[in-house]
Amino acid sequence: MLVLYKEQNEAAGGDGVLRKDRLTARQKKKVAFSIFVKTFILIYLLCFSLASITQPTTASFNAVVKIEHSTNAGEWDDGKDDVKEEWRGSSLTFLQGEQKGSCQELSVTIKNAGDGDMKKTVTYVLYFDPNLKGKPTFTDETILYEGTIDPLKAGETLELTYEPTEPGRYKFKVYQEEGHPEEDEVWQDGDAFVLKDCKQPEEKIDEAERSSMEEDKETFEEDTILEEDESSDFPSPKNEEKEHSDIEEQEGRTKQNHLETGGEQGADEDTENH
Repeated sequence: MLVLYKEQNEAAGGDGVLRKDRLTARQKKKVAFSIFVKTFILIYLLCFSLASITQPTTASFNAVVKIEHSTNAGEWDDGKDDVKEEWRGSSLTFLQGEQKGSCQELSVTIKNAGDGDMKKTVTYVLYFDPNLKGKPTFTDETILYEGTIDPLKAGETLELTYEPTEPGRYKFKVYQEEGHPEEDEVWQDGDAFVLKDCKQPEEKIDEAERSSMEEDKETFEEDTILEEDESSDFPSPKNEEKEHSDIEEQEGRTKQNHLETGGEQGADEDTENH
């Protein structure tokens, strides 16, 4: 009986050790699971905190973008840069029969043939192509001169002139006021001015100098003639001396004639007395 009881106790004690080992393994699993859960929760909270911290910066950035957008919208509403002003009814044109072209001067007349006055200054250009054969080339590369036209009232005209310096073909073009419904630009009426025998600027200068020299020469000759006339009215000392000697000589001859005449008369009287 005693042996059997011992064996039962040993058997029971061995089972207790096995249960204890099982409980320890379960507890370890629970602890590991608990640590995992806590770690996950901690990471989640950390991410949430970081998101909460960075969210105001994003909101501020969005606010700046919205402000910039609203500013642009305000500029668009003002209409200063992008919106064209309303056309006032002006319309520029070249008058036919008022175009003259020579080596001395090119001349065209512009008229505001529209119903309204111009409000702004416009631009005109003069093209030049030195080639006298074939079709002329008038592009941005062949612009010779660019000027401006002040606002013209309805019906008002303006003459544009230019002094050419070399042979070639010339043509004017004027830009309409902004907003014109039909055309942005208008060309000189008819064909271009064709100049064949225009002198170079140096030749013009030489000719001007030559004409100036001729004028100076004529002026000098006129002054010389005037001086000669004045000298004839007011004789020089030499002329005066010559005239004085001539007078003295003439007086001497007169006295001698008187003496000779007196001697002849005395001789006649003596003859009569005898």
